[in-house]
Formats: sequence, C-alpha cells, structure tokens
Amino acid sequence: MKFIYTFLLLFLGFNSSAQSFHFDDTVTSLVKTTDESPAHWYLEVLNDVFLDTTLRWKASFGPNLPPQWVITFDDQNNFYNPVNDGDSADFTLYASPAFPQKLIIGATLNNTAATASVYFDIYDPADPSFVQTIEYRFIISMGSGTLNNEEITSPENWFTQSGRTFVFPEEFVSNEIILYDVSGSRIYDATIEANTLVLPSNIETGVFFITMRSANTFYSTRVVLN
Repeated sequence: MKFIYTFLLLFLGFNSSAQSFHFDDTVTSLVKTTDESPAHWYLEVLNDVFLDTTLRWKASFGPNLPPQWVITFDDQNNFYNPVNDGDSADFTLYASPAFPQKLIIGATLNNTAATASVYFDIYDPADPSFVQTIEYRFIISMGSGTLNNEEITSPENWFTQSGRTFVFPEEFVSNEIILYDVSGSRIYDATIEANTLVLPSNIETGVFFITMRSANTFYSTRVVLN
C-alpha cells in the first residue's frame, strides 16, 4: 500500500509539471533591407495538452538592437505596439486552432540597418519551471529607399520546389536569387535562367532562406534542402 501511495504521488507530481506546449523551431532569421519595413515574421507555438492554456511571454532585446527600431508583437490574442525591453503579457494558447498558433514579430526599421535579436521567454505562469526562449534574429542591410513595403512569403506565389530544383514563372526570368543560411550568411546567388534554378550539391542540407527582388516587391521564403 505504501508503494502504491508513493507511486501516485510521483505520478501526480509529474503530471502537475508536465510541459503544455512546444516549438518545432525556436529561432528564425529575417534577412531584409531597410526598404522592407516593417519587417515581420513568426514562430509557431503548439499545444501539447489540447486544452486552452494561459501562457506568458516576456521580451528581451539583444544589446545591438537600434533604438530607432519600433518592435511590435502579435500573440493572436492581442497586438502590442510598441513592445519594450522587459515587457510581458499573458495570452491563451488555444486547444485546437484550425492552423498552428503564430507568435508574430514586427519591426519598423526607420531606415536603420543592423544585425540584432529580440528574445521572448514563453512559459506557463502557473508553472514557470519550464521556460522556452525563442529568438527573432534580424539581419537588416541598407536599402535603396525606393521599394514598396510589399512582401510575399508564400512559396506557391512565386516558385515551386522539387528537391533542389526551383521553377519560377516566366516574369521572374533574369532576376537574382540569393540564398541565406539561418545565421544570415549569404551562401549562394544566381540568376534565374529559363524558369529553372538548380542549387548545387555542395550546399549542405538544412533550413535556408531564399530571397528575390522583382520590381518593387521583395520575396522571402524559408526552404528545406535535403
């Protein structure tokens, strides 16, 4: 009987501190120029207990974040503008959303280039023992000042991918493609010829960002190379 009682206590203790959420990716990079302001992207947070759950975020700015930038945040409960270093708020992680819930960052760049990160600690305020820190890494270079703030990030809108082969609409022939790794390093560039671009085999497998500029539109999409 004593063994059963001890086992039940351990079981209840384990479940009371069970992890209620997770991220498949905890870091994302935004590789843009000052022309693409406001810069925005997201990370997805997933519900592990399938119940509406209260979570809390707390913002922390990296030391290189320019004071000219204005940071915004949307937890799909509320939109916060601006977000300051140390700000925090509670939000509901929904039980079964139609699409994964997104935590969306934005930055008005005010014509200021920099490489800097914004971090968010995500945790359950009722059980703060488990904290997941996510990072939005901005790699912003100076632009020409002539682009519009239009951005397309959905791959089906501007290319199709099969392995390392990318096929583009006719209108994009002769445009330059640039590939960045997740640290923001430029690792490959090429011009689209005859609608098709094949990435060389010496590029390692992993997650990358493929970007293209066409007229006044900037295209940026995360891709996976196997």
